[in-house]
Amino acid sequence: MNRIVRFKRKVVNYLFDHPTQKKVLKHSYYIIVTIISAFIFSVGFKAFIGPNYAELPKYQSLISSEENFTVLCTLASCGGSGISQIICKIFELAGWQWLVNPTNREILFWIIYFCVNVPLFILGITRIGKKFTIYSILNVGFVSLFGILLPNSKSTDFINQIANYVFEEPIARIVFASLTTGTSSSLAYLIDSTAGGIDILAFYFGERKSKQVGGYTAGLNFIVITIFCIVSTISGGIIKPHGATLNPNDISAIEPALAVIMFLYTGLYMVLTSLVVNVINVFNKKECLQIITSNINLSQAILANIPHGCTIIDAKGGYSEEKKYLIYMTVRKNEAKKVIYICKKADPNCFINEFPLNQIHGKFFRKPIE
Repeated sequence: MNRIVRFKRKVVNYLFDHPTQKKVLKHSYYIIVTIISAFIFSVGFKAFIGPNYAELPKYQSLISSEENFTVLCTLASCGGSGISQIICKIFELAGWQWLVNPTNREILFWIIYFCVNVPLFILGITRIGKKFTIYSILNVGFVSLFGILLPNSKSTDFINQIANYVFEEPIARIVFASLTTGTSSSLAYLIDSTAGGIDILAFYFGERKSKQVGGYTAGLNFIVITIFCIVSTISGGIIKPHGATLNPNDISAIEPALAVIMFLYTGLYMVLTSLVVNVINVFNKKECLQIITSNINLSQAILANIPHGCTIIDAKGGYSEEKKYLIYMTVRKNEAKKVIYICKKADPNCFINEFPLNQIHGKFFRKPIE
């Protein structure tokens, strides 16, 4: 353990003396995280939200079977991908025969996905920050690239093999889609970026209100999925009614009742995704620390390492009747561990209460978004 600490210290000292290498290493890390985030979202979408169901063995067996089935082929998505689904459905409603080919439909979808994010990139660069917007653009660009390049045109492709296992289990598809989408968004938030789409708006509102972004994401996505379900009821092609003849390229109107079921499934997907984001993303989570100590200099040690103020209250031990100091402060969740470490090192006998906060009012320092 001491060797690891010493090695870490050497790396920190080296990077401190070499700012260029530090900057290159930092942005290399950002790019790697962005690529991983984009890859996870692309795989999740193509395997669980909108699989190429015409190439799934289970779907082929439904076509050849004489039994009647109700099949949920494509789930409604949220954010930029949900808006892209809406636009594609409008094109289908207009009778654009070029979309009958699944490959053409996928290419158009991912091109639209990138285009619908452009206005949000403008918001990001004018209202949030340049670095934030650049990596959001890279994330969306890699998502579109992976969406086009990841093979799913054959039943033997790996993504189709995954999709085939959960094709007839919409709840499983929703759970796995929520995990992949939520993880993708959270990884982007980790480097002060987003996965694009409504995440940019959610990040913007979350920063202004200093609240967790999951609630804003859910509210904005509710509008998207409502519009998508309405359009899908008109254009069809999402759910095949019970007893309908299954055809991979058939586009027919769906029943309103089935559109409601699709809406409820998507609502569950949206809620689970928001929960995953709020669990993994701790950027806007705050915690309150109450530190009881007899060391008057402890507060100075904390303030020298943490960019937040504190309040000191004179206190007295109930049993020992010794003079004590109650240090009261609010920090980010990822800063609490560092504060506790400093306190234990400066005063091993200090007593600390730690509990989460729902919301704070007043001035609270946050690192500016670049």
